[in-house]
Amino acid sequence: MQYNDFSERLDIEPLLTYRVNPFTKFYIGMTSGYRYYDNTNYTELD
Repeated sequence: MQYNDFSERLDIEPLLTYRVNPFTKFYIGMTSGYRYYDNTNYTELD
């Protein structure tokens, strides 16, 4: 959880962890960063 002073909003970005054994963990989470994705500057590598 974080508060952004610039846009005056509270962001909640959950993260869940599942531990199978001491050497294996799975994480699943969420972010709001997808809103800032800009696909107009995409260049394909040859």
